[in-house]
Amino acid sequence: MELMLDTCGFLSLSGLLKKRLSPVTLGKFEGAETVYISACSLFEIAIKHKKGNIDIHPFGNAMELWERAVEEYQLVVLPVSAELFFDSTQLRITTAIRSTGLLSRNLYPVVLR
Repeated sequence: MELMLDTCGFLSLSGLLKKRLSPVTLGKFEGAETVYISACSLFEIAIKHKKGNIDIHPFGNAMELWERAVEEYQLVVLPVSAELFFDSTQLRITTAIRSTGLLSRNLYPVVLR
């Protein structure tokens, strides 16, 4: 199975949010062949940190956190491009499931209970 980790899922996995991923979600993550994350998540994390909305200690900046977590969790970073953003709007998206942190490769939400 291929999954896509969203920004909140990434922060939870990294231990930077009070809300933790559920055991079922963690099981899906650990069982995935490939886990993707958008480079856009780094932008979101850097902005949250700059505004003081998130503490990324012990890392000095968002890039340090990003590089360490991407390597440790063996994430595949999807580059950000205008074409990618447009193409993602052309996909069929069913109901958005918030706070799972995981989406399937084709951006179809994975139902995790």
